[in-house]
Formats: sequence, C-alpha cells, structure tokens
Amino acid sequence: MTFRNASWLCGLTLLISVSACNRHFVPEQVAPQRIEIDATLDSARSASAERVRQIIAPYQAELGQSMEEIIGRVPQELTKGSPEGTLGNWLADLLYAEAVRYGGRSVDFAIQNAGGIRINSLPAGELPVRTVYELMPFDNELVLMELDYATTRKLIDHLADEGGWPVSRQLRFRITPEGGAADITLAGKPLSSDRHYVVALPDYVAEGGSDSDFLVGKPQIETGKFIRDLILLHAREAYEQGRTISAELDGRIRQ
Repeated sequence: MTFRNASWLCGLTLLISVSACNRHFVPEQVAPQRIEIDATLDSARSASAERVRQIIAPYQAELGQSMEEIIGRVPQELTKGSPEGTLGNWLADLLYAEAVRYGGRSVDFAIQNAGGIRINSLPAGELPVRTVYELMPFDNELVLMELDYATTRKLIDHLADEGGWPVSRQLRFRITPEGGAADITLAGKPLSSDRHYVVALPDYVAEGGSDSDFLVGKPQIETGKFIRDLILLHAREAYEQGRTISAELDGRIRQ
C-alpha cells in the first residue's frame, strides 16, 4: 500500500469515527396511556387495565378492610343543622380539644365551615372509618390564628351572616334579623376590644375559603395535623375508653 493510499484510508477511518461520536440517538416516542383508578376500571377490557387491576388488588383488599374498621359508637343520630346542629357541635368541640392538645398554646374557640362537612348526619350505631372519610374527604389541616378584636368580631359576624357555622361551646352569639352577631360571649365573657383571641380553624378558611378573604395573609400556627386524622384519633380514643359519640343542642348560636 502506498503512502498516499494509507493516508486516505486513515483519513476515512478518522472521519467515520468522528461522525459516529457526533451521532445523536433519540429514544422512540411512546404515547402514554392514562388509566383512571375508579369504578370504570372494573369494566375496562384491555391488557393495561388488567395489569393495573392485578397491581392494586392487594392494596384494594387491605384498604377495604381498614375502611370498615369500627372506631366508635353513636347512640343517637347526629345531624347537621342551622344555625346549630348536633353533628357540627360535636365536630367543633372535637377541634377545640385537639387544638389545645396540638396547638402548643391556649385556644379561645374553634370553628368549622359548614360546607366542609360533607354528609348530613352520623347515623346511630357503629362508626366505621369509611364514614369519617365521607364526612371529611379533604386534606385540610387544623391551624391556629391569633386575631385582634376587630378581626375576631368580623369573623363572628361572618359566621352569623352565613346562617351559623359549627362553633365550639366556648363561643355563643345571637344572629340578628339584620345580619351579623349580637350578644357575643367567649367562655361567658363579652368580647374585649383590647384583647387578641386565638381561634382554631381549617387552613382552607384561614387562607380565605368560604368567603373569609379578610383572613388572608394573617399569620397561622400550624398543628401539622389533618382534621380527618384528628377525627379518627379522637373517635378511636373515645371508643377504646368505652365512651360514645354524642352531642346536644345547647344554644351556642341562636336566631
């Protein structure tokens, strides 16, 4: 082989090597298939749907069992009501007790927006976990807010304008015919214009939900606890101690 031919062959080899190094390999594009894990999955007829059914079957069975766990007993049906209901009273008092436990400070009262309670009643009888998820399906956290007199008064007037939200037993007021609240007391004492008050409430409300925009931007104290988890905890503890789930209408909100 002549020098010229050898040079040409070396050059060709180098060119091929460089070209190979500069090649870009593009993975094959595969369109994803979305499979909803809901009631329609049971009737879906595809290999992918069948595979998903096989994957979730053990978890579905375990979840089904846990959802039927009995965590309480309700001697008498608890119902939503306006301006006051036994279901709302029970829940608001529960939130107050858990806010005291996990808030790390004293609490003056607790509230729960009426729209956050997603069932109309807790039926008499055994209380399964499933019913608590139906009652409170949202991942709302219980938070505390320290409010000045003006904001506290505005909040209570808002509850009255809405026809009455569930409130803990520490707070009492009357809804006036013109709207707003009157005869407001906390732990039996009138509101004081030179005091701040600590309220426990869902973070949804604290961030302006249910037309509570006047609370937006005000500091929150996080408990780190979802309201649904607190209901489960509270109910389980009562059940283990032999106590039942009950509440009364006691006139905390009056028309």
